[in-house]
This record gives sequence, structure tokens and C-alpha cells, in this order.
Amino acid sequence: MLIDESVFADWPPGAFIFNMASPAKVNAARLRRIAEDLATHSNQDHRWLGERVLDYLDDAPRGATLDRALGVEPLPFCRPWWDEDTRDNLVTQLAAHFPGKKLTVKAKASAAAARRYATDVWPRECGLSEPPEWREGSAQEICWRLHKAPGKWPLGWRQIYSVLQSRPVPIAKTEA
Repeated sequence: MLIDESVFADWPPGAFIFNMASPAKVNAARLRRIAEDLATHSNQDHRWLGERVLDYLDDAPRGATLDRALGVEPLPFCRPWWDEDTRDNLVTQLAAHFPGKKLTVKAKASAAAARRYATDVWPRECGLSEPPEWREGSAQEICWRLHKAPGKWPLGWRQIYSVLQSRPVPIAKTEA
């Protein structure tokens, strides 16, 4: 509920509310106060966020969106960043299934496993809404999730390698 109706309990029946600010206007004013505080903060990240939110509030009447003001709006020809994060997290989990400390070895093993899964298993499992229970915790379960995730898959080993370079890769269970 946006408005606490108990405020109107003592009003006469049928009374109309004039000049009452909409919940959106109240929330925008609150957001502006918070953004102004952030814009004067000593922390650079706080200032950046405050300035971006103030830009958004100033430009909202002209069609500005918060994701554009914050610089997180996906470009029309690119995958959204949240899809990339999902895929990259799964790629990292897949690489963790393979022994070796070198990222090249892990990337090549991941790519080979993904190709095998794509040709041998995926055609039979593509219609499933969840991976089969017996694949739980396996590299094939991660391959299934990668196929269901938005974006291009399977990737070549060089693309997997570049993903692995950008994040920590857990050590394979057999190495621990």
C-alpha cells in the first residue's frame, strides 16, 4: 500500500484530497535530498552516484532513464551486462572443474567439454526446464545452464580464456 489510509480516518465521508503530492513526487523529492547529500560527500564514489542521480532527476521530464544516467544501459547491439555476468560466472564455475593451474589449460578443457556437451547431450536435453538431477554439480550441469543462459554459447577457448583472466578461478576439487 502506498498511502496509509488511517490518516484519513477522521475525514468526513466523500471528502476529496486536493493538492496532495503523488507518491512518485514524494519519492523523487526524497531521492533528490539523498542525491544532494551524496553529491557533497567526501567519498568519490558517493559523489559520482549523487551527481548521476541529480542528472537523472533533472532530465527525467525529457525522457531520461536512470540506467542511462548511471551509464549501465545496454547498447542496442550488445548483450546486457547482467547477461555477461551470468555467463562469465558460469564459465568460471565450469573451468573450476578442470585440474591445472594454467588458465590456458582450463580454457581449452572447458571449451572441449562444452563442444562435447553441445553435440552429444544438448540435443536430448534442450527441451528440459531444469538440468537432470544426476548431473547436479557436474561440468555438464554447468554446460546445460550456459546453453540456457542468454548469449552466444559455446565459446571458443580464447574467449573462455579472456573471461578467466578477468576473475579468480577456484581450484578444481581434485586439486584441493
